[in-house]
Amino acid sequence: MLDTNRIAERTCCSYKNSALYKRLMAIALMYGTQGIPAGLAFNAFSTILRHGGVSLNEIGLTGLLFLP
Repeated sequence: MLDTNRIAERTCCSYKNSALYKRLMAIALMYGTQGIPAGLAFNAFSTILRHGGVSLNEIGLTGLLFLP
């Protein structure tokens, strides 16, 4: 007799143990950890500029730095 629960468990969760899955998860975690400091620095950038006496119009133009 065929055990359908065992087959479903093997097909549904077998990708989590594959080398490709582990490699993609490692890349995703590195990508995320690389982006977090950059995001925090960009959020603080406008505050630093404002405390330095830069006008709000010029601070508003800093978003253009991220255009391709």
